[in-house]
Amino acid sequence: MGSIKAKSSVLWFFVLMFISSFLWQRRENAFHKNCITIFSYFTFLGFSDSFKFSTQFL
Repeated sequence: MGSIKAKSSVLWFFVLMFISSFLWQRRENAFHKNCITIFSYFTFLGFSDSFKFSTQFL
């Protein structure tokens, strides 16, 4: 159960990073880049928290 949650969170993390990097290349606005950076940072925090949570059940 825990390993499935870890794999899905890893996949979700890479999908979000791919979308954010694509938007980063499309936009040249500094404010938009800052929003993507903050979004990626909180996404990484959520990913690390879910990874820690899932590794407790392995």
